[in-house]
This record gives sequence, structure tokens and C-alpha cells, in this order.
Amino acid sequence: MTRVGLLAAALVAAACGQGPAPVGPGPVGVGPAGTDGATADAAPISDDERLAAIQAAMNALAPLANQCWAAAAVDDFRLAGDLQLEIAPHGDGARVAVVADSAGDPVLASCLATVASAFPWPAVLDGQVVSLPFSFSAPSGQVVIDRRLVTPRTQAGVGVAVLLDERNSGNAAASMLEVTVAADASVALARADRAEVWIVLAGEVTVAGALGSDKPVFARVHDTVLVPAGGYRTLRASGGAATLVLVLAPGGPEGIARGGAVPGERVAPGTRVREARPIEPRVVRASDAAVHRAGGRTATVLVDSVRHKAPVGVTLLELAAGAAMPAHQHDRESELLYVQAGSATMTVGAVTLPVGPTSVVHLGRGTTHAATVDVPVRALQLYLPGGPEQRYASAAGRAP
Repeated sequence: MTRVGLLAAALVAAACGQGPAPVGPGPVGVGPAGTDGATADAAPISDDERLAAIQAAMNALAPLANQCWAAAAVDDFRLAGDLQLEIAPHGDGARVAVVADSAGDPVLASCLATVASAFPWPAVLDGQVVSLPFSFSAPSGQVVIDRRLVTPRTQAGVGVAVLLDERNSGNAAASMLEVTVAADASVALARADRAEVWIVLAGEVTVAGALGSDKPVFARVHDTVLVPAGGYRTLRASGGAATLVLVLAPGGPEGIARGGAVPGERVAPGTRVREARPIEPRVVRASDAAVHRAGGRTATVLVDSVRHKAPVGVTLLELAAGAAMPAHQHDRESELLYVQAGSATMTVGAVTLPVGPTSVVHLGRGTTHAATVDVPVRALQLYLPGGPEQRYASAAGRAP
């Protein structure tokens, strides 16, 4: 399903970022369909009733329009502008036309039109033509993104979806991609231009470096593949398709990835690498992870930045319903979350945001945040640089 189709089907989804609520103070105009606005017959319904119905519709449409902004802003959070819709309600739907659009984003315009056409317009507006304005201003950044809204691009059996980067979050500390590898397809051998952290979400991959290996090295669910900047890696799906999270540090606008290619300096088949002793990838096993349990929280430290001498700390975090994270901030580290299950209410600064089972979260250093779990949560939590995961690693084995 397309991003626009997903939103039109939902019609009730909450805003999934720090996008602004659209401003629609009232109708630009209202009148009978097919006329210039003059009343052809004595109308049993007053203009006040119609205006009240339009205002109620605008209030209901506001969060849906904000969700349309979120769908368009997965590419760039700086999306801003004004749109005007001309809407002719009829029966159980409406005919909708976009008559003005200074934002110039086809995803936003198409989404608004689709939502407005499917909206349950009040019967008092049947036969009328209503013009509604929507205004969007760009926020300073975006914290939560629904990955269902991100369209992957595929090349040679490898799909790449840019979940978080500098363009859609405003944070250049790290980027997060979701990479799907079809059965027997491979992420091509390449030299990493930044530190890479690959976490297996589903399936199994065979991992190799520039020198290859006589004995296959496998990475399975929640195993992590660490590739330092300048290191070489290739990953092949073995035994079926595989899905991985790839975190890059530092981040950036990820233009190559948005085109469907995994970042890195690709090595053409049959080409010798430049180094006599190239840096190889390293697999950190989930089966070796320290586990800490306390207070409705289970923290499985998949990558301990101290123990594994890694630039990142990675934890599989499981939280019971009702668990709360008090307001806090990390002065040195950026925090990324890939939510796999459950839901929570997160407060970032003074803004309250819903987080669901398809959310990704990017919290820049110094960002005050808190959360309360509504439905039991399972999420990958990454700190760049590592450090905060030590509160779990140091307590592992001593929890009740």
C-alpha cells in the first residue's frame, strides 16, 4: 500500500512526528455546487449551521492533515507552505480539487485530497462547494517517524529505506536505514566510508570482508555486525530473505541511500582492494549479551561499547505496561530507537508524541525526554557514542 493509501485507509492515525498542526481558521467560501455562491432556492439550512459543520470538519481533519505532512516529511522535515482545497460533498464522499499549492509537494497534496474525499462530511453540506485552506510551517526538527510511511528503493534484490537522516530529522549525528535482502541476494562488497552498525531483525546473513573466508560467518536475529570506517563488508542472505537495521555514524542527508544503494565505496568484482591488510567486519553475538532485569524492564545489551570497544551501545529493551522513564537527557550522546512492538507516550521537551510498533525515534544530545509505556514495548535502543548502556551492562547478573 502506498503512503497516501495507508493514510486514507487509517483516517484516524495520530501525528507521527513534530510536524505542525495545519492552520485552517475557516472556509474561504461556501455555496451551492454549480453556482457562483448565490442561493437558488430558499434554504432550510442556515449559513450558520453550515459554517459550524465546516468548523467541526476542520477540527477533525487537523490531525489527519498533520499525518499527511508527516508522510511527506519523511524525505525532508523543512516542508512548509499553503494549500487550498475545493470540496463538493455528496452522499458518502466528496469531489476534491487542489486549487492552490505553494508547498509544491505531490505527496502532501495527494494525501490531503484523498483524505478529504473519504472524509464523512455532514449531510448539511451536500450540494455545497467548500474551499478550505491548510497552512504548514516547518518545525526545527522531527523526532518520531512512522516507518510505514517510508518507501524503500530496491536494486538487485536489496531494498533500502531511509528511516532517519539529517534531512528528515535535522540531526546529523547518525542515520538509520532498513535494509531488506532477498533470498540469495547480497549487499555488495564495499569499503565503509563511516562506521556501520548492522543489526539482524529477521533471517540470517553470511558476513565476509575483502579477504573472504573459507569458513562462513553467519549473523542471526539480534546479532550485530560492526564495520569500522575504512573496513570492508559484504552480506548475503542465506536460507531465505533477511531484514537488517543499518546505523551510520556520523549521519548525513543519505542521498545515495534514498536512490536505493547502500552507502560505501563499492568494490567491483575481481578488483583488488587498496590495503595490504584490510579491516574486516566483526560479528557480536546476541547469545553472549548481558541481561539486566528490574522494575518491569529487561535490557539485553547486544553491544557493550566498553567490552566490545565499539563506537555505539546497542540494547534490546523490553518494557512492561505502565513502566515509566523519567525526564532526562544525554549531554554527549544521540539516542536512536527502533520500536518493534507495543506503544508508549513520549514527551520531548514540551511536546507529547505517540510512539507505536512501527516508530523510529531520533533524540539529539541534550534533548530532554520522558516516556510512559501504554502497551508492552520491545525496541532496539542505540547510543552514539556508547556509554549510557553501561547502566545495564554493569548491573547485569545482579538483578532479581
